Amino acid sequence: MREDYPLKQTLCRRAAHKNVPVNGAFELTPRCSLNCKMCYIRMTPEQMRPIGRERSAEEWIALAREARDMGMTFLLLTGGEPFLRKDIFPILEALNKMGIIVDINSNGTLIDEAVADRLLSCPPSKINITLYGASRESYGRLCGDPSAFDRVVRAIQLLKERNILVCLNTTLTPENAHEMEDILAFAKNNDLVLRPTSYIIPPSRRGSIEKAYRLPPKEAGQLTYRIQLLNQGAEAMLLRAENQLLTEDCYYESSQGISCLAGRSQFWITWDGKMLPCGMLPGISASPEELGFAEAWRVINDTVRNIPGCKECNGCNLRSLCPSCAASRYCENGDMTKRCDYLCQFSEAYRDELAKLAEAHRS
Repeated sequence: MREDYPLKQTLCRRAAHKNVPVNGAFELTPRCSLNCKMCYIRMTPEQMRPIGRERSAEEWIALAREARDMGMTFLLLTGGEPFLRKDIFPILEALNKMGIIVDINSNGTLIDEAVADRLLSCPPSKINITLYGASRESYGRLCGDPSAFDRVVRAIQLLKERNILVCLNTTLTPENAHEMEDILAFAKNNDLVLRPTSYIIPPSRRGSIEKAYRLPPKEAGQLTYRIQLLNQGAEAMLLRAENQLLTEDCYYESSQGISCLAGRSQFWITWDGKMLPCGMLPGISASPEELGFAEAWRVINDTVRNIPGCKECNGCNLRSLCPSCAASRYCENGDMTKRCDYLCQFSEAYRDELAKLAEAHRS
């Protein structure tokens, strides 16, 4: 479920027909206060130096102004952990004055009373908190810091007390999958939207295609089904089984290589200043600093419209049930046009669970 789906996604789809970059993401830093095993971006300052530098607040603000003038309405501030930046509030204040609708991705560990109070002066549209488990033990195993769980729970309370909208993301791994129902219960008890995922894309942004820290594909597919069943109920899942759909979030009316909105109405700018179609697709990039925002967007937009699709995927009877996209194929294989075995097995397992539900309903 996406709480912003009908309006925002409709606007993004319409913008895609006119090549308007209505939805953006600024990756303010790769630094993070946690060290999660499956992270695709986290770097220490020592690791960053050979690659590039973080952009200053003034540079991000100037870039936002250019993007707004091109049509950007929605902006996600992400990382790493955005609240590690000492200048996060000047950036937020400037974005608010421009009339941009801002969301923030955060792990929540740095949101104390002072930060929560300061947010009231430049409130984001919402803050997406990633919940990495339902216990100190899971946080210790997965993120390297058991005490982080308590800080995250406190951050959620502080934001709710100030009427700042909170949504939860969670990524299910071998370290926390057993807590799935507890995570769902936490979201329900706190009246929060939860967006869980059990598919973890390989961390190709680290410079090479590495083995992802994730569940086996069959287990991940079955878990996706169970999450949706608990989150949405049997009736919704029966309808999904009838229509053979995995999700409504991502797809766009296209049979080209990139079939989502990435590079059509959405863009991502990395901490070191590269524009990508999405944060998981480093194989396509342009430099707003060298070209200017408008020209960098044109390069990205032209490139994604000319990428060949995956013939095996387009002809597959599991296509509508599969989360395969250009980014996942690139990260899994190093080739956007080649199918990936992991997602084939994932989708088969998900389909089999839907079929069992439909058969049980018929009988």
